[in-house]
Amino acid sequence: GSRLVSLCKLVRYRHGARRLKRREFAALRGRVGLVSFPRSGSTLMRLLLEQRTGLCTGSDGSLAWPLVFRLRAVGLRGEGRVDCWCIKSHWPERRGRHLRVAAAVVVARNPFDAIESMWHFLATRSHERTSRRREPASWDAHVR
Repeated sequence: GSRLVSLCKLVRYRHGARRLKRREFAALRGRVGLVSFPRSGSTLMRLLLEQRTGLCTGSDGSLAWPLVFRLRAVGLRGEGRVDCWCIKSHWPERRGRHLRVAAAVVVARNPFDAIESMWHFLATRSHERTSRRREPASWDAHVR
């Protein structure tokens, strides 16, 4: 806890997110995993971490996924990279690249809200938009 806070104060960077230097990474004693079920707030958590610390956060997402490049475009420069200090993963729901972490933070959300949010994401393929369509058969299949 306090070691991370001290390190974040030490490497505060005002001109956008950057990667940790080797000695800074060594002070953390390994990567931190940010683990959650999809649509539980891990992307928002990463944005907040990057804004507060100035440090780049990554994800184990495949570079073949179009969403990786959309998230990079909104400012998450480490999206799809695993060489950052904090790595987001939706494992085991989604299989990303294998990596070891020294510590993990689990992001949790009310499951009913996460399921509904996933519905909107699947319908719009966007983190920002919501869907107005509610075909009963599709929704029923989604929640089962």
